Amino acid sequence: MVDINIAAITNGSQGDSNSSLAIRNTIYQGFGGNARVREFKNSTGENIVQEISQKPGSWLVIGAGPKTIPILSQVAANTRKNVQTLWSGNQFYSDLSQAQNHLDFIAIPQYALTESDKRRLDESKLIMTSGIPHQVRKEHLFSSLKSLKTVLPEANNGYLMVSLSGDTEKQDSSIQPYTADEAKSFGKYIGRLAVAENKHVLVTNGPRTGKHCVAERLPNSQALDSVSQAFVEGLREVGCQEIEFFPFVKEDINALRSFMALIIDNPEPKNTLYLPIDSATSLCEIASLITPGANLICYDSSVTSESHKAHAKLLQENGLADFLAHGEAGFELKAKKPVPIASENTADAKIEIQKVVSPRLPRLPMAHNAGGITSSNPIARLPIS
Repeated sequence: MVDINIAAITNGSQGDSNSSLAIRNTIYQGFGGNARVREFKNSTGENIVQEISQKPGSWLVIGAGPKTIPILSQVAANTRKNVQTLWSGNQFYSDLSQAQNHLDFIAIPQYALTESDKRRLDESKLIMTSGIPHQVRKEHLFSSLKSLKTVLPEANNGYLMVSLSGDTEKQDSSIQPYTADEAKSFGKYIGRLAVAENKHVLVTNGPRTGKHCVAERLPNSQALDSVSQAFVEGLREVGCQEIEFFPFVKEDINALRSFMALIIDNPEPKNTLYLPIDSATSLCEIASLITPGANLICYDSSVTSESHKAHAKLLQENGLADFLAHGEAGFELKAKKPVPIASENTADAKIEIQKVVSPRLPRLPMAHNAGGITSSNPIARLPIS
């Protein structure tokens, strides 16, 4: 074994935490399992520094998303030289300009970086990836669908499925809210389509939907936040009544993964999924699994960044998704480019990162036999679904 600890910080959003774990697990597997693997769940920089000081060997500490930038900086500034740090994110954040002095690796999708962003980052530390690291596989989607099918309504003409947008964090770390008015307008658009095509509407929201509204999500998991309620009101105002809403609840049925399963291997026009382009991780997940020609539509809103739009354009050009633009004139559907059904997509961000990072990690014999997977909170297991 090698005397190295590979740790993931899981302090951010669900997508960021999953990215951090995906990178950790892939690097661990690259060592043939001959390393210690840890998870720092909801840990402060001070907690992590203290644990590292008590453990032997070298460390690679991985974080994803804006919340982990200051934590990784604190870890790097207060630990010994054999501790390396890796940050991954879906876009450039202004905090990176200063924090990069404490980071050894910075992984960002190539489409999310402007030339100005690139000039502000240390080229020797930058890993430009094809997307956002994730560990979702087709079997995860179909497992979720198996659970959801027991409560899905019959729909002979298929489903219009919607994952609602939510509040986003901008490059300067300020919050851009997805408002109830915008959700209601989108609900009217979807409702008119559903009525015209005689389709059933399936809806889910996410942890960012209505997060910063005055009316917060209620403890009752079935209660909707005000933004989700506004979307449903929009549907009903145009005469759409065939609606099923599956609120996002951690550790419950994953409705979005179920929606993905209903289109990934079905290029027929029966089912259509609308995904917000600000759900960058979810878009990367489905883009790596979808069959070209399936009905995926990524939609724009007022909360999206230029990196989100660049990602949507890339999916459109690669024939993976239509793009629903939204401006003052309303909604405009821009069709994906027709492409022949290609071979399996081999682009995998976590492997791209692993290929750069692993050769730069120490490979020294362990002083004692203490490998495996451990965690500062719950025990982590491979693979993580």
